[in-house]
Amino acid sequence: RSRKRRLSHETDSNAETMAAIPGFDSTEDAAGARVELADLEVALGRLPEHHRSALLLRDVYGLSMAEIAKELGISETAAKVRVHRGRKALKEMMYSREDGDET
Repeated sequence: RSRKRRLSHETDSNAETMAAIPGFDSTEDAAGARVELADLEVALGRLPEHHRSALLLRDVYGLSMAEIAKELGISETAAKVRVHRGRKALKEMMYSREDGDET
């Protein structure tokens, strides 16, 4: 029962969050956003670990390139390359999904 309550609360919370975002005017918009989020999670899972970790540290956690380099034990240049390549691969995967390719 508590799991159902937690899931219900999370769903309500997600709906409230999406409703607060400008441009989300309907349930259809929210449903589309959930599909896009699911696609993004799949694409992130397909990235090589070294690209995924650098990309998440930069774009989700907001670390600087110097902080990413220190965290991963690599040079700052290598961190920049990993973030760039991770973004590029992620973008290609997301666009191929939009075009209907399931590669």
